[in-house]
Amino acid sequence: MRSSRIVLSLTAAALMAPISAHALVIQFCTPDCTIPIDQQVTVSSVPSQTVTDLATSTTTTTIPIPTFAYGPFTITATVSSQQSGTLQKISFNPTAITANTGTLCSGTAPCHLQVIATSDANDFPLPKPTGGYPAGVYMMGSFGGTEAVGNGDTIAMVGTASSLIPVASDTGTTSLTAVAGDVINTTPGTGPGNIGVSLPSSCTGNPACAFMASTLKKAFSTQISETVQQTCGLDPLSPDYANATCRTQLKTQLDVFLKTPGNRVSLPLDYITTNVNPSQPNVNPTELLVQKLAPQFGRRR
Repeated sequence: MRSSRIVLSLTAAALMAPISAHALVIQFCTPDCTIPIDQQVTVSSVPSQTVTDLATSTTTTTIPIPTFAYGPFTITATVSSQQSGTLQKISFNPTAITANTGTLCSGTAPCHLQVIATSDANDFPLPKPTGGYPAGVYMMGSFGGTEAVGNGDTIAMVGTASSLIPVASDTGTTSLTAVAGDVINTTPGTGPGNIGVSLPSSCTGNPACAFMASTLKKAFSTQISETVQQTCGLDPLSPDYANATCRTQLKTQLDVFLKTPGNRVSLPLDYITTNVNPSQPNVNPTELLVQKLAPQFGRRR
């Protein structure tokens, strides 16, 4: 046990960027991110990975993550965030997760990897007004390897949009804190009930739902689009509510269960929110969402 912890610590140290400079943060956790932080592999972006296109006023942070071993898995990924005046996005494209040969993954004890990507104020500095705006999540890919009949590998993803508001601490410092998270579901809940699985779309918010591979069906392509709310932590009856603006935090949570050593899942994944462009108020932001949600995967594949 001691040697495995040392290997994990070295892996995390090799991949981890300086915390003081981070914007987009990706956590790799097994079995999930309730484990202590020193047992996770955390990858944070550095300033050189963020570029701004002045012609389009688009800021993009891209984190290429070279292949590495973590627990029973071998993982490679490229994760990015993007913001323009009308769009905010987190993408995993491409990403591959493999259950290593010789591991103890099984149908009764699957190997579980949870991957969480979270933006912060440096990712999305432009505020959004209080109210509803279109959002969507898209996931496609496939499982490779042998699938057990009726108990194959599974994948699911949760996308959450939260408001970032300044909160003062007891020491007098102020930091941005995520509030009023809104989960993308086809049947979203409210308040504490607003939890569950975003994808596959057939889950309709059921937290126990996931895409399960079979011997005949290993590929998946699914999306959900709906309106999410930006509340900025204010009471809707507040006189400041209508004119309030606050920054946004996007978070994706990917859960993969591989049950056969040597099996693999590959995917791109996209989570996008859109809002009205002040310079083009007559353009429906839903049109932008439709244009941006899926076509880029088709062009890259």
